[in-house]
Amino acid sequence: VEFHDGMLCIHMRQDSEQQQPPQNCVAYLDTNGNIVKTVPYSVPIIKHSERDDILEVSRSRKMIDENTFLYSSYTIIMHNTPGVANEVDSGYLVLCDAAGNIVKETLIPGYGTNSSMKQLNDGRIAVIGGESVCIFDSELNLIGQIESGAKYNLQTTPLGELIAEGQFEGNYYRLDLENYASSAEIRYQHPKNV
Repeated sequence: VEFHDGMLCIHMRQDSEQQQPPQNCVAYLDTNGNIVKTVPYSVPIIKHSERDDILEVSRSRKMIDENTFLYSSYTIIMHNTPGVANEVDSGYLVLCDAAGNIVKETLIPGYGTNSSMKQLNDGRIAVIGGESVCIFDSELNLIGQIESGAKYNLQTTPLGELIAEGQFEGNYYRLDLENYASSAEIRYQHPKNV
């Protein structure tokens, strides 16, 4: 779910009798939930290694505009030996056109599943990479890293602040996007039975 041009956008699969297989698209919704228009796109084939024991996993997807999509992905080294866990290897940001062609890609520093990514109001991109939150410009150049205990979700507040969820339930970090620093851990008690 995203917002573009003041409208809510959702990613969906569009089925029709003539279309095989179903087509991915972003649907623009008005305030009544009616589809105003759809923007079709193709998911890119992301492959950073020719090795058979490396699996490519695409995690987050973000629509930059109607012709440009951003993906975060990471590689997993698969181990078939009993008792040996699979390893998370490098993470990547991948910029693609709507046809699924890769326009640009860059390595995300640190090791992690890069499961969360946010585009900020000024066009910068924040993504979790390992133990830090990495900040990229719109050209996918790394311009800063914020060391913190951030592990999972990145969210922006109505004031434009960036908040990262930590490893344990109820702990969050407020991220300073000007000085590339993190505040002390913020603890919230989650409400019960919601």
